[in-house]
Amino acid sequence: MTPPPPPPPAEAPRPTTVTLEPDPAVVVAGETVQLTARVLDQRARIISSAPVAWESSDPAVATVDGSGLVTGLKEGQASVTATSGAATASVPLAVQSQDRATLLDLYDAASGADWTRREDWTTEAPIGSWYGVEANSKGRVLALRLSDNGLRGQLPQSLGQLAFLTDLRVDGNALTGPLPISLAGLGLEALHYGDTTLCTPSDGAFREWLGAIPSRDGALLECNEERADLETLYEAMDGPNWRNSVNWLTEAPLSSWYGIRVDETGRVTEINLNNNRLSGWIPSKIGRFPRLRLLRLDGNRLTGPIPPELGGLSELGTLHLAGNDLRGQLPLELGNATRLVQLSLNDNQLSGPVPSELGNLVYLRQLYLNDNLLTGSIPLEFGTFSDLGRLRLSGNRLEGPVPPELGELGSLQWLDLGGNNLSGPLPAELGQLDRLQALWLGDNMFSGSVPPAFGDLGALEQLHLQSNEELSGPLPESLTSVGLEELLAGGTALCVPDQPAFRAWVEAILKRRIRPCRAEGESDAYLTQAVQSRDYPVPLVAGEQALLRVFVTSEQETAETMPPVRATFFVDGMEARVVDIPAGSSPIPMEVEEGELDLSANVEVPGEVIQPGLEMVVEIDPAGTLDPGLGVMKRIPASGRTAVDVRVMPTLNLTLIPFIWTGDNDPAAVTLVNEIHRGHDILWQTNNLLPVGAFEINRHASVTIGSNSAFNVLYETGRIRTVEGGTGHFMGLLNEPEGAAGVAHIGQKVAVSNLTESTIAHELGHNLNLRHADCGAPANPDPTFPWPNAAIGAWGYDPRDGGSLVPPDWADLMSYCPPEWISDYYFTNSMRYRLVDEGAPSRVPAAAARTLLVSGRVGEDGVPVLEPAFVTDAPPVLPDSDGPYQLAGRRADGGELFSLGFSMPEVGDGDGRTGFVFALPVEPGWDMELASLLLTGPGGTVEMSEGSEPPQAILRDPRTGQVRAILRDLPAGTLASSDLDALAPEPGLDVMISSGLPDAAAWRR
Repeated sequence: MTPPPPPPPAEAPRPTTVTLEPDPAVVVAGETVQLTARVLDQRARIISSAPVAWESSDPAVATVDGSGLVTGLKEGQASVTATSGAATASVPLAVQSQDRATLLDLYDAASGADWTRREDWTTEAPIGSWYGVEANSKGRVLALRLSDNGLRGQLPQSLGQLAFLTDLRVDGNALTGPLPISLAGLGLEALHYGDTTLCTPSDGAFREWLGAIPSRDGALLECNEERADLETLYEAMDGPNWRNSVNWLTEAPLSSWYGIRVDETGRVTEINLNNNRLSGWIPSKIGRFPRLRLLRLDGNRLTGPIPPELGGLSELGTLHLAGNDLRGQLPLELGNATRLVQLSLNDNQLSGPVPSELGNLVYLRQLYLNDNLLTGSIPLEFGTFSDLGRLRLSGNRLEGPVPPELGELGSLQWLDLGGNNLSGPLPAELGQLDRLQALWLGDNMFSGSVPPAFGDLGALEQLHLQSNEELSGPLPESLTSVGLEELLAGGTALCVPDQPAFRAWVEAILKRRIRPCRAEGESDAYLTQAVQSRDYPVPLVAGEQALLRVFVTSEQETAETMPPVRATFFVDGMEARVVDIPAGSSPIPMEVEEGELDLSANVEVPGEVIQPGLEMVVEIDPAGTLDPGLGVMKRIPASGRTAVDVRVMPTLNLTLIPFIWTGDNDPAAVTLVNEIHRGHDILWQTNNLLPVGAFEINRHASVTIGSNSAFNVLYETGRIRTVEGGTGHFMGLLNEPEGAAGVAHIGQKVAVSNLTESTIAHELGHNLNLRHADCGAPANPDPTFPWPNAAIGAWGYDPRDGGSLVPPDWADLMSYCPPEWISDYYFTNSMRYRLVDEGAPSRVPAAAARTLLVSGRVGEDGVPVLEPAFVTDAPPVLPDSDGPYQLAGRRADGGELFSLGFSMPEVGDGDGRTGFVFALPVEPGWDMELASLLLTGPGGTVEMSEGSEPPQAILRDPRTGQVRAILRDLPAGTLASSDLDALAPEPGLDVMISSGLPDAAAWRR
């Protein structure tokens, strides 16, 4: 067999194709770029060892070495060819100047598209051919001549990268801002920037360089560098975490940056960043705003010292740094800011003495240094503040006497020196302050008596002298000519004389705490209901049962037991009842022992005896069986009768609204309201720990709501009261409100509570003008509450289960601490408030009319909010006093239809929240002209128009007029009637819908 022929020999690989990367190629003159060649054989396989020859089409533009490394020499176009065997390939190559990117920066920054001449700019042509550009052979810019060419904007800092630039001419253009400080690194021989508003940085080295240029044309206008300084503030005070930093660090005008105002020249005049979550230290650059008139950084988290540079702000009129954590001493330099009108540094950790240099601030009208750690004395120089209206130095560690020079402050309205270590007598010179409205001197170490000259304080409304143990004696008769609203002298030995003129004067003071001047032993018998004090007698509620306690004491230790006691009661001079208390089994004590019922003679006195005009006489051991040598008092009082303060309380009219939240449809509040009555257990604390008396309960129909937030329910309750023309107390009830167990407006008749007796009583206490007592970290506690840890401070009495005493260390109902009762202070103050607020003759409610229901609030962040407004039929409700908030109705052109100034009632448990509801009588034309509502206040401004808010609906029973549902955050757009029917508690209700201002259909309804 013949073997097969051998295979033909394999064909040797030969180069047939060359490819190059990158394709095309770009290189900057003076720099390199690496080209890569790939050689393929006849079967498209890579020949890794194939030799490659390289060639540049124009070696004057670019060269290439044997590895394909291209070096750019000057601007231009060329090609690079790679050859391997018979195969070849070329790539186009562009060599560009390294200054091209800088020129493009200039083009963009100076509005190049609008230049008068811009030939070849942004093209691939060599930059030396671009209009106004002179370049050397390597494409480096030597000169820029762009005079009178329509440039606008600012010159970029990258101009400093034009290392060969010697001639820069940009005069006659609309350029603004600073000359780039980077130019100082160039060897310029000519710089022309005249007829522009380019300015020169304040940097000393830059100005020295500028002065050395041989040919220069341009004014030496100092740059406004305040934008950069503001950026420094932002970085130093943790700008990324601010609550609001709109437009900060952007190119927007400074006037649009949040909290910044500028004058017509662009200089910063106001920096207002209060309550904005700033933290860190205040940078020293804060002193580099020469036209700054207002600086507010209060209510933030700043720490560190106060920069002394603030003293160099010669135009500063308002400086508020309160409510931070600032530390260190007060800078002496602040005394150089002599135009200051308002200086508030309170609520920080500032220490050291108060600088006498602050006396240089002769234009001050408000000086708040309270609640710091300041020491030393009050500077005598403070007596030179002729325009000062408010001076607060309380809550520090100041000592020594009050300078009599403060009596020279003829404009002073508030003087607060409380909570220090001040001592000595009260200066009679303070009686010269005839404009003074508030004099707070409590919690110090003053001694002596109240000067008769205080009777000359004709404008005085508040006199606080509490917790000065060495103050003593009766008040001077001259003081009765002063119309005080508050008189606090607890914790002193001051007293009110038992004279008709004094009694009448004290009776007119709404908030007071001062002892009566009593004879010895006169307080050894008293009547008590919820609580009673021997030092500060608590009035009784007429018609309510009381406990008589008689404290029998001996002058020497004895085994004799408590003797019989007889009490005779008189009403309007006529004997009403005689009660005999049998002898007790406990030995007679030597001192009054209030803490044991067995150590007093006690008897329940029925409510029909407890009436105005009540007097009593107590006879101890009427049969005379005790040894006279024991020194037991036989009669209280020693002569005459003891008058008992009994008050007839106005009827407490309480409307209870059971709310049903759509989130769980829990009917618990409805069930409670249906079964409630005055004697219900859930109202025990309200009946017994508050001054109630007569009680009328109104049961409202259930109200469906779309939010279970306690605060939203409070605002809804206020709207319901206004819409329905309510005059008494309105309390919303919800089983488990979100955010708080209950909330209420202080001194207003609107509240919300869960279904517990303590919360109901607590929130009604707020309505009776009681603030929190300080225990359990409540919001905004009453600084005048006399006892630490919210203790009730006196012995209370619980009549249940045979009667028992409540110790003085129990917490007040208005705190957050158990166990709870009511203090003598708060029971008395709430009683006085009710008598004034509800005791006047009732006004006839206004008739319902077409009104615009407007409401809003301020949240815990201090920012105002407007709720959607409704057109409805309701009795008009307007503000009853002026205040810091303004509500304006505006036309489309900005003109005002109406404007109201008012205060918002504070929410007792709301951490600063407030709210309001008004029903404004509709005027002709509002339906066509009202375009927006504008609410303005200390925390900002909010505007509302038709369609600007999430829709809300109010559903009302046309038969009873009662609101039956308030639904929030409804879907935007037209709502189908079936959607609302599904949420309505029953059919046939009138429906009002608003998403801001009422629409045309609402006005016609």
